[in-house]
Amino acid sequence: MRDTDVLNGFFIYSLLLEKAENNSCLGLPHDKQQWIRIDVALSERNKEMEGIGQEAYPHACDLCFIIIGDDDSKSKIQAAVCDGNTIGHPCCAVHDCKVPLMTNHHRFCPDHQDLNQRCAVDGCDEVNASGFRTCANADHQALEDAYFKPTKALFQLQARLKRAGITLPLDSVPSSSDSGSSNPNSADEDFEVIVDSECNSKPENGNKHLRARFGRHRTHNEQLIMRPCGVILAWATFFGSEAVSAVNEFAKAVFPTATSTPEYFVFDNNCKLRAHQDAIGDDHFAATGMPVDVFHFNSKHKETDTYCQQHCNPATFPELISGGKW
Repeated sequence: MRDTDVLNGFFIYSLLLEKAENNSCLGLPHDKQQWIRIDVALSERNKEMEGIGQEAYPHACDLCFIIIGDDDSKSKIQAAVCDGNTIGHPCCAVHDCKVPLMTNHHRFCPDHQDLNQRCAVDGCDEVNASGFRTCANADHQALEDAYFKPTKALFQLQARLKRAGITLPLDSVPSSSDSGSSNPNSADEDFEVIVDSECNSKPENGNKHLRARFGRHRTHNEQLIMRPCGVILAWATFFGSEAVSAVNEFAKAVFPTATSTPEYFVFDNNCKLRAHQDAIGDDHFAATGMPVDVFHFNSKHKETDTYCQQHCNPATFPELISGGKW
């Protein structure tokens, strides 16, 4: 059974369960490929899950929801933790483009297919030379040769085994689609080399660095917001970077009203996040404490950063300290 069949079965079963829970029916077209048939339904379901759409969104337990005070004056302490998981998935090679790929083997989304005819070297807009993914520039073509050289060497060694009459199990020999030799969009990595000048002495402006992308790109990370007990409230895909502006908008979508904001929002880059909110005059989280966790604060934040020390030092939040531990 192919992996695509397993995934399609999982998706269809999940969609059927979701429709059954809401007393509705799943309607799909019958004149398209399977992955296209379920794409619209999956997109609609994912849209419903954004912001406050997760089933566990109203979760509260003794580990993440604490009541303090006496009968005359009670208040709650509820925190949220934000962090990024760097496991990405294939996406368009144009930075921060959110349009889905037609298949995971494509390099660009449907809106940017014309860029397949452009040189793969960063900063070069020339048209590809015939038979190359780079332009006629010799340095650029040398970069492409260096990129594909290991793949060519591997298949040469496999050819030697075949001529020698030695056979290997099929699953131990990478196919052309695995290596990226036959499919122009199958590899997903950047490639960088230093092109030295022709003379022996180093040029005044230093060696020339060339960077190229011969395959697809991957999303930067999956951003999660969860309770301290581990229950996930929401997640979002960050395509280009884990920018604090994107984290701010994500957090506002998860906590859209003043009453929904947590008492504490823990994020490893809270000092930059709070500075960003101050700079744009965003007071949505004015009543929320924004500490940095102890590990990141000790290892990633400077003692000389007075803004960070004032607003994000975990020691300034005694409500989060118990038994000498944060």
